[in-house]
Amino acid sequence: MWHHKTKLGTFWIIESEENHEYYLGFDEDSLGHYKRIEDAIHDIKEHETGELKWDMSNITAIPESITEWQEGEPDNWDDI
Repeated sequence: MWHHKTKLGTFWIIESEENHEYYLGFDEDSLGHYKRIEDAIHDIKEHETGELKWDMSNITAIPESITEWQEGEPDNWDDI
């Protein structure tokens, strides 16, 4: 699992061991699944996630590489 905190909330990406797809979410909401992790990050950067609060914002500071995201669960994961 990887996560990235923003002013609006926390994005998370989980790799499914079962089907080797990547699941994208924002706080407590699941937003979709992707065959490639790069496609999930692309949708975040392009504000095409389906999360209206994010998609309508002008925040652009999202790392392009998953290696720049935090690995593991966010500190507030139990609250999500």
